[in-house]
Amino acid sequence: MVVKLLGKLTLYTFQVSERIKWFRLRIGRPFAKLLFKLAVRAHKKKGIDGWTNFHIPLWRSIGRERSKFIKRKMNIDPNDAHSIGTYQDYEDPILGIEGYWQENGKNKAIRIETSCPYGDYLRSVNCADVCRVLVCEFENATGRQMNPNYRLEPLNKTIANGDDNCEFIHRLS
Repeated sequence: MVVKLLGKLTLYTFQVSERIKWFRLRIGRPFAKLLFKLAVRAHKKKGIDGWTNFHIPLWRSIGRERSKFIKRKMNIDPNDAHSIGTYQDYEDPILGIEGYWQENGKNKAIRIETSCPYGDYLRSVNCADVCRVLVCEFENATGRQMNPNYRLEPLNKTIANGDDNCEFIHRLS
């Protein structure tokens, strides 16, 4: 129940952050950073196993909760990998993330993120697993709600790992 409630709260936080700048800067982004900090704390105690009962279900719930809203808002075509991946075009400005599309195919699309305050934070605390596991779960949950054949490839290149950018490869099979 707590996971579902936090999933809905996060969706509402995104929606208000999109419209109201002071809310985005003072509440939305700090709330997102809190989710990252809580995940790091659990990881420091028990590694990835520390996420099994709460964090993975939470990040999946957030992804599922926002999917229907973003699909409608962004007029997403569920049969196009690039169109599905444009959920990143919605969330990135809200979260202070910058990037561009390197490939825009129907079955494969690649988003490059060149600046990410969360990746910078995760690199500073040596916890790239948050991106590799939780962000991947979050993004996959969003895309799979739109099309069960959607897959985000594993995040092997991330700012959190010390790379210059993050590479998100969206696929439809």
